Amino acid sequence: METTYDSHIEQIVQSIFTSMLGMEVFRAGDNPAACQETVLGTIHIGGPKSMSVVLGLTSEVARVTAANMLQMNLADVTSDDIRDVAAELTNMIGGNLKSLLPGPLFLSLPTVVAGRDLGLEIPGAELVEDVGLVCDAGPFRVRLFMQTTG
Repeated sequence: METTYDSHIEQIVQSIFTSMLGMEVFRAGDNPAACQETVLGTIHIGGPKSMSVVLGLTSEVARVTAANMLQMNLADVTSDDIRDVAAELTNMIGGNLKSLLPGPLFLSLPTVVAGRDLGLEIPGAELVEDVGLVCDAGPFRVRLFMQTTG
């Protein structure tokens, strides 16, 4: 399935990171899977053709984004802070993407998991976009899954 959401995802993330975090974001190379994610945020856009948005952060990107958003020293950032900020970033990305799609649609609450060797499966959906991005803190990625079953 071919989509054209990748440039929208890139622009949405750049806008959020610049305005909310004071961080510049650029498109990464051709291998977003090389990002060693330790924090995954996901949110679901429900409607006639449901989608799931997944934000994958490395531990360093997660820590720096939390410090920037909460205006804290990097050393003071807790795992709760990291999960809260990952949830908020996921919510903002999903909400902005939802506004570009034909409705009626609804946005779920975000879900965040953290750990090592995270696996992700969204049954009944296929990966349609995998946008690799990079900021000063390192690489991260945003994936979009689209419903394949009725």
